[in-house]
Amino acid sequence: MIATAANEDYRAVHDRMPVIIPASAYARWLDPSTPLAEVTALLRPYPAGEMEGYAVGPAVSKVANDGPECVEPAA
Repeated sequence: MIATAANEDYRAVHDRMPVIIPASAYARWLDPSTPLAEVTALLRPYPAGEMEGYAVGPAVSKVANDGPECVEPAA
């Protein structure tokens, strides 16, 4: 995982967030001939306002858990 500074939406949770490559940039990200400067320009915070956040239950805190209970909204 590659981390970057948190965007305004995520900053209340943590000061860093995973880099999220937008679907429109997948081809450039995966193409080995893409210039390094163009690839590194993709390593930025995802735009604020384009993500949805919600609380989840404690199942997400245990590495052994890998099911839908990890992403279901908390009661």
